[in-house]
Amino acid sequence: MREPRIFLEQRLQCDQTLALPQDAANHISRVLRMRLGQHIQLFNGMGGSCLAEIVVIDKRRVDV
Repeated sequence: MREPRIFLEQRLQCDQTLALPQDAANHISRVLRMRLGQHIQLFNGMGGSCLAEIVVIDKRRVDV
C-alpha cells in the first residue's frame, strides 16, 4: 500500500517525534482512518521528505 503524502510548512528533521498540525491530524485520523504503526510520507515543498510512522493517534492529535 502507498503511504499518503502530507505537506508541512516547516523544516523536516528525520529521527524525531513530531506533532502534526490540527488539519493534517484530522485528515489522517478521521478521513483516512489510519491507525497506530502505519506510515505516511511527510514533505515540505523545499526538497525535504521523510517517511514517518504514526506513534500516537486519537481524534485530535497525531504524532509521527
